[in-house]
Amino acid sequence: MMLAKLAPGCWRRMSRVLVVLAGLMLVAPVMADPSFPFHMLRTLTVPGNGPAQAVAFLPGGNVAFVAAGHEVSAYASDNPSPEASQVVAGTVTGLAVAPGGRFLYAVTRAPAKVLVMDPSTLKVIHRRALHGGSPDAVFEDAATHALYVVDGAAREIMRISPSTLEIESRVRLPRTLGQVVPNARGRLYAVAPGHGGVYAIDARTMRRLPSYATPHCTPSGALALDTVGRRLFVGCRSGTVAILDTDMGFVFRRIQAGSAPGTRAVFAFHPASGSGWKGGMFMVAARHLQAVRMNAFVRYAYGGMMALPGVARSIALSPADGQIWVGVAASAAPDAGPARVVVFGSNGGRP
Repeated sequence: MMLAKLAPGCWRRMSRVLVVLAGLMLVAPVMADPSFPFHMLRTLTVPGNGPAQAVAFLPGGNVAFVAAGHEVSAYASDNPSPEASQVVAGTVTGLAVAPGGRFLYAVTRAPAKVLVMDPSTLKVIHRRALHGGSPDAVFEDAATHALYVVDGAAREIMRISPSTLEIESRVRLPRTLGQVVPNARGRLYAVAPGHGGVYAIDARTMRRLPSYATPHCTPSGALALDTVGRRLFVGCRSGTVAILDTDMGFVFRRIQAGSAPGTRAVFAFHPASGSGWKGGMFMVAARHLQAVRMNAFVRYAYGGMMALPGVARSIALSPADGQIWVGVAASAAPDAGPARVVVFGSNGGRP
């Protein structure tokens, strides 16, 4: 009876309040999760004249590659000393391993190049100049069998032939790019730090598709993907993680992962043996490693946080070996050194 007497303007104001409250209810509170599945094993000082800007694993997880400055090093995951190293022309800014571990790809700036390396010897077996720009990431997509190079500052993604390293096509987006991830079904997703939404790109034609909105989330640059459940994990400047269903096209969950905005993120199923985690998204934010735990495809929770002994620059996860490697530096300065990597091991040991 009392509600029936409210003026129309009051109804409108109450509706706005209810919408805001509904949005806030989607955000899970921050609380420690004692089942965080990793612990710090050791910190490595790696060869190179800059920060550990990129880390990658062989599919089996027993070998890790680290790029710092002009140098790429290979490590057995249980050995603190490098098994091999290679100095290249230019500063290495991105690493990726081809499906099946056939090749190791690297991109450099000054000069801008894409390199194909032998993962067992680190010898450069093929290279191609990119004629300017400052590439910062590289990956091969299993669906299209193409190589993709990201130049975030130039707002550009290039599709490249893995056999010839010729640029086949490219797309330029409106804003500076953060992480770009493939969905293994012929689509790429990208975020622009400080700009709301997720870009979608056809990985074959390199044409833009309709973007996804991320209400209450201004992306910070971190992006990870569950390719089975088709869930995007978008790091937000507020420290939250927005979880987006790419089939339905909307954010259905937000998790408060910390207070600092995430810069890089990875996702894996069964990230650590014996942990009980079905899946997890791990994100670096300033001097912390944060986690979101997947309990089911529609149920997620805050997964805990661990401090890092430096500012995070890169991250790679190997479920096969039960390890996370995080490249850290003394500061956020572009060339801050020395190059160090923090190695986290599974609480349950190797699978």
